[in-house]
Amino acid sequence: MAANTVTSTTGVVSGTDPSLVATFKIHYMQKALFLYVKYTKGNGANPTMTIGFVNPKVHASDIYQQALFATANMAAVTATFTATGIFRFELKPSLQETQLVASFAFSTGDTQVIVCNMVPE
Repeated sequence: MAANTVTSTTGVVSGTDPSLVATFKIHYMQKALFLYVKYTKGNGANPTMTIGFVNPKVHASDIYQQALFATANMAAVTATFTATGIFRFELKPSLQETQLVASFAFSTGDTQVIVCNMVPE
């Protein structure tokens, strides 16, 4: 049986379908990061990606999800991929954050492919 996949040449991918995680090391004092995501739809629909950061000054391994404070209801910022495409996300870590974590969730299908790479500014 096939499985949805996430690959990266600049990070480490872990987990198993339907939940895969790409983790990237970032350096202190990094001003901006760019996450490049290439999504091939396959036979599935609408996988999601959430972004988190690790700050060892706060906790050694907790992943703090990127969130918006636009309403009273807090939720992680989520990107939903609805069609094959190539995407670029600009992220601004705090000066002490040491890891960027991109979590992918697949709800259907088994032939979707995501290639995810991070490049510092």
